[in-house]
Amino acid sequence: MRNPFKSSSKESKTQSTKSENNHKSEHKVCVICKNSATEDNQVNWKRIWFCKKCYETLNFNLDDNCIKLSNNEILFQSVFANGMCPIPSTILERLEKSPDFSPLIKRTKYFAVDRVLGYLHLETAYKKRITKWSYGTNKEIWDDFDSGYTAQFSLEYNDAKLRKIIVGILRDHGFGCLVSEYGALGHKNEDFPTSEGIEKLIESITTAINQDELSYNQPDWIKKSTGNS
Repeated sequence: MRNPFKSSSKESKTQSTKSENNHKSEHKVCVICKNSATEDNQVNWKRIWFCKKCYETLNFNLDDNCIKLSNNEILFQSVFANGMCPIPSTILERLEKSPDFSPLIKRTKYFAVDRVLGYLHLETAYKKRITKWSYGTNKEIWDDFDSGYTAQFSLEYNDAKLRKIIVGILRDHGFGCLVSEYGALGHKNEDFPTSEGIEKLIESITTAINQDELSYNQPDWIKKSTGNS
C-alpha cells in the first residue's frame, strides 16, 4: 500500500522545527502530485496545499476533515486552533561523536507543527491470505488474518488525541485494532469480503471523521509533557 509518511527522512522531520512562516511555506507543494502550487494555482485545505488540478479531480469540500483519495483510501488531518504546538515523538539515535557501531539510545524529541496529517487504507483479506503491513518504520509485519477487511492508518506525527479518535471510529465499525505511536492496524471479520464492502466502509468512515471535531486547542497531554501552562 502507499504510505506517505514511511519514506520521510530524519532531515525532513528536522525541518518541521523551523519557524511558523517557514513551516507554512514548505507546504505550498501539492500533497497529492508533489508539484509546486504557485500562487495562482493553489488551494489551501486547512493549512495543506493542493494544485487546482488535483483539487478539481478529488472534488472535496474545504470544510471537511478528510478527503477520499480513492475507493479504499482516505487522507485526513487535525488542526491546532491555537497555532504551532510541540508534538513529542520517540526517536532512536546514536550518542554524539560515537562510532557507527555504538548502541542506539531512545529519547523524546519535539516537533513544532500546526496540524497533523493522517492516511487510512482499507483492503480485502481472504482466508489463509498472508497480509504484509508497513508499520511506519523501515520494517514490516506479516500476519495471517481470517477473511474480512484489513485497515491501516498512519499519522505524520504522534498526536495521541487524533489517534484515539480514529481508532474509536474504526472500532465503531467493527475493527479490532493494534495501536502504535503513529497509527494502528485493524481487522474486521467478514466471510465474503468484497470491493463494494470496502467502498461502503470508506463512505461511512469518511462521514464519521467529517462529523467529528478535529480542530482543537493544545491538548492537555501535550501541556503536561512539556510543562506548558
